[in-house]
Amino acid sequence: MRKNILVKAIAVMLVFLLIPACAGLAEKAYVISSTTAYSKPDTSSKSYGEIEAGTKVNLVAEQDGWAKIKKNGKVAFVDADDLAEIKSYNGKTMYMKEDAALLKNFSGSKVVKQLSAGDEVKLYATSGGWAYIKSGGKSGFVKEDALTSEKPGTDTYTAYAAIDGAKLYKKKSTSSKVLERLDVNTQVTVLAVKGSWCRVKHGSVTGYMKKSALSESEVEVPVEDTFTAYVANDGAKVYKKCATSSKVLATLKLDTEITVTAYTDTWCRVKNNGAEAYMLRSDLSSRKSTEPEPQPEPAPGDSNATPARGTAKEMDWWTSDISTIFAVGTVAVVTDVDTGIAWNEKRMGGTNHADVQPVTAADTAAMKKACGSWSWERRAIFVTINGVNYAASMNCMPHGSDSISGNDFDGHHCIHFTNSRTHGSNKVCALHQAAIKKALAAKL
Repeated sequence: MRKNILVKAIAVMLVFLLIPACAGLAEKAYVISSTTAYSKPDTSSKSYGEIEAGTKVNLVAEQDGWAKIKKNGKVAFVDADDLAEIKSYNGKTMYMKEDAALLKNFSGSKVVKQLSAGDEVKLYATSGGWAYIKSGGKSGFVKEDALTSEKPGTDTYTAYAAIDGAKLYKKKSTSSKVLERLDVNTQVTVLAVKGSWCRVKHGSVTGYMKKSALSESEVEVPVEDTFTAYVANDGAKVYKKCATSSKVLATLKLDTEITVTAYTDTWCRVKNNGAEAYMLRSDLSSRKSTEPEPQPEPAPGDSNATPARGTAKEMDWWTSDISTIFAVGTVAVVTDVDTGIAWNEKRMGGTNHADVQPVTAADTAAMKKACGSWSWERRAIFVTINGVNYAASMNCMPHGSDSISGNDFDGHHCIHFTNSRTHGSNKVCALHQAAIKKALAAKL
């Protein structure tokens, strides 16, 4: 019976241990590791039960590895190694260096709230590597080394998704919830960087992205397209990776036939003995050196295309008849949504989308004026056939083979409609689809 009364008495005492000590009592301390309270400095004496880590106590004395604690006239003894003296800071302003959980006590058994890097907090005490802080009306403990007195920089910067489908996570973990998947070159605002992670904002969504999934500038987007090319420079090198510093797998003779499976402004992904490799685009040509240059055909001085007016219809490449309306050999008027400039285009081929070429040199000049330069950037366009406008998207980069001579356009380029796909990967390009939506919303 007496033991039960003592246990209850110490339990009542521990409830009040978090109340600030009265003036004149001994030094304040925290229990930094859950410990057992005894009636005497001897483990064989009566046990008053366990004191939880994170409990504030008053330290009366220390001797022979024991600490004497006292509160409201109640005395107990605990292992001195389980206590640490408190250093007071009186609500000093500090900042979180990293994301952390605000804990109710040192054991971490209960999380009061989640704190993010850069959050401002008020520091009241430190003890044994732990800090007692307040944040937004909530109080608790974090590791002392998670705090800094230096206010985080307010500088933010713009970055871009470096890969298609880049993941924006809820937390700094690849196992946490994926809030969004971003298309390549999607713009985000970087708020903070910690190790291999970036805290970013995209629209109204704030989360975390791997640093490796971001680029400080827009990246070249490979175009998946398979076609035959020829070595334009004798001794051209085939690289293991997309860099001239990578291993050279082979050197090729002039006019060697090569299969290209994807390309950017600078590089081509090619087949080398059945394996994937890379070559500089400047080392490849759409024709052999022995083939004569095509003789230019007379072209009018200006494009005679009339810019589209009004709105455009949406046409699914697979379920509508747009591939028949825009059949191979058909000439259409293309109007750039952003500039209103128009020119004539002829469909030369393509199965998953339309491969097209400007009809004349004047049409090529008009197209380049609209685009500014040859680029893989997807542009919203109207394709007008027999007076009907269709919403579409195109890139402005000549590539692959060409069939119209004298048009000053060395190759063809691509026009996509709703749900059309690339030829190489057989996948829908999110960037083209976004440009089509822009065309659908436009009124010229």
